[in-house]
Amino acid sequence: MATSHIAGRSQLNSTKNESQAERGGSEYARPFVGDDVMTTTETIKVTWITKDGANVSAHVPLGHSLMEAAIANDISGIIGDCGGALACATCHVHVEYSPVDLSEKKNIEIEMLEFADAPPSGSSRLSCQIKAARELDGLVLRVPAQ
Repeated sequence: MATSHIAGRSQLNSTKNESQAERGGSEYARPFVGDDVMTTTETIKVTWITKDGANVSAHVPLGHSLMEAAIANDISGIIGDCGGALACATCHVHVEYSPVDLSEKKNIEIEMLEFADAPPSGSSRLSCQIKAARELDGLVLRVPAQ
């Protein structure tokens, strides 16, 4: 008999009378960490072009702000002084490529961009206001030169 672990509990499986192929399925292994099933977090790929022209890519979990992701990945020039509260412009980026149109900027974001160290452009956004979403996979952001 084979033993399988599901959510920390063990249970005995009866000996297989038929193979997976006979049932029309395929055999696969479930990933386990100790007794707990390993979970995966869905991510998207985001690339930042730094001030010195280097490309830095990271896999960002869905729902996370791109400011948080930039800080977590040590992207030079993204500071996030206000922690994403939309009270500064230290996470200013230019959107170089987006697979879909981003949502419209709110008035407060437009006002905060006026305080950015680098002059804002039509492609300027505060990265704290962009959340990782499936449709943004492949997004490219440029950190402006001061």
